[in-house]
Amino acid sequence: MERTPFMQDMAELEARAETLRLAVAATEEDNDSVVQEVPPAAWHQLALLHVNTSTPVRSDSVTSASSTAPVGGWDDELLVDPPDELLRCPVCALTIRDAVQCPQQHCFCQVCLESALEHQESCPVCRVSMVVEDIEPNRIVRTMVDRLKVKCPNETRGCEDVCAIAGHAAHLRQCLLALVPCPHQGCDVSVLRRDLQQHEAQCPHRIIRCQECSDSFQAKDKEMHSCVKYLLQRVSALELQLLATTKARAVEQSMFSQRLQNLEQAMRTGAWSSSSGAVAIGVRPQNGDIVALAQGYTACADAMDGPLEIGLVGWVIVDDDSEDLPIRVSVRGRGEWWYGVEALSIVARPGERVTQRNAMEGLPVVRGPDWKWENQDGGPMSVGFVTRCKGDWCDCTWPRGDVENAYRVGPRKFDLAVANMAPRAPASPTLLQYHHHHQAPNS
Repeated sequence: MERTPFMQDMAELEARAETLRLAVAATEEDNDSVVQEVPPAAWHQLALLHVNTSTPVRSDSVTSASSTAPVGGWDDELLVDPPDELLRCPVCALTIRDAVQCPQQHCFCQVCLESALEHQESCPVCRVSMVVEDIEPNRIVRTMVDRLKVKCPNETRGCEDVCAIAGHAAHLRQCLLALVPCPHQGCDVSVLRRDLQQHEAQCPHRIIRCQECSDSFQAKDKEMHSCVKYLLQRVSALELQLLATTKARAVEQSMFSQRLQNLEQAMRTGAWSSSSGAVAIGVRPQNGDIVALAQGYTACADAMDGPLEIGLVGWVIVDDDSEDLPIRVSVRGRGEWWYGVEALSIVARPGERVTQRNAMEGLPVVRGPDWKWENQDGGPMSVGFVTRCKGDWCDCTWPRGDVENAYRVGPRKFDLAVANMAPRAPASPTLLQYHHHHQAPNS
């Protein structure tokens, strides 16, 4: 039987009704898999029902509302494809964002309708009386808009991401090319999200903590931070440094005075000598001689690196008769080093009495002419070392234990004598030549 125009119209209406039924069922079930099965034509028909109402739009109402309402829709420049005109908000004329409707099912952006109701409690289109509580979401239109493709607003900075509107907010929260404000209080700088971590680490408004007093303040105020605890520690450190410097200068002055006395004696006699126990200068040290740094030792670079220092003595163990660093000196507990003749001065020689002048730290000693302390030293062959001198007495330690004992160093009684620390067997010439060109590390 031939189909009449009426029958064709009825078949078309039945098909449209079936698509509408599927769309309504999808929105009621709120199931993404069902929504995906709905043909695009069904969403278009539902939009016609919800947006294209038969009630005439009053242009004066829309104009008055849109003049004061904030823009809430999606900017056309962000949309990849031109949007359907039925999806535009009557207030802002942009693609509807967060679609809501009035009791007569006129659709708007949520922010647009809420703003319009703040000025007049009626629908901007049909003027039906309503309040904010009467607003209802339009899930069908929202689903249609969520499927539209949009570009990232940071496209001008190089972001090429394109996604559905439904995932647009999630992308903006992690877009590396988005401008984000610095989180530190007082900082007005905005940087790209990818550079935020670097900026935070250098921001002058970041909060830092003083390691001395644990106070917290902004980095820009670091120079103005007056840490009492730090200042006290700094003062204490400077006091210790001043005390050490004063002590070193006193030792240098004492040694210099002794050199002057020795020089005067040498000028009178025409020879150099150290028999009186004074420091001797201008004399080449021999094996076993007790030596200290000379007055001008700072001019000798190698001497600065050795174990000897002001107030400390060592003893000569090798002289290889060369011109460059011929004297090898051993210092108790600090190892050995090669020195030039000009860097050293003789403090004492083996067998001399230990006096106030030569009783310096590190001096090796044995029993002297006035020893009366029995076996306190561990026996006649034991060698001890001076630790410090206190007027007519000096402290000394022996191989047995670490207990210090005091001994007389003049002016009438002398309990100690300088020990002979010279090596018993001569060193190999080949080994001497090797050490002469290769400084031995401290042991």
